Amino acid sequence: MPSTKPPNPWLFAAVSVSSLLTFYLILKHREKSYPLSQQPRQADHPLVPPFNRKDSDS
Repeated sequence: MPSTKPPNPWLFAAVSVSSLLTFYLILKHREKSYPLSQQPRQADHPLVPPFNRKDSDS
């Protein structure tokens, strides 16, 4: 019967931290490379009527 070792908790923590750090760095890089103000606005959904605040205040 072979003895099985439990997984290393430090390795699990290191993988988790490295993946979160990679995600954060990619997010920061995208903010600098492709700012939202220069991207085209997403088209409104054609089946949802537009919300007009002035019409609903009456």
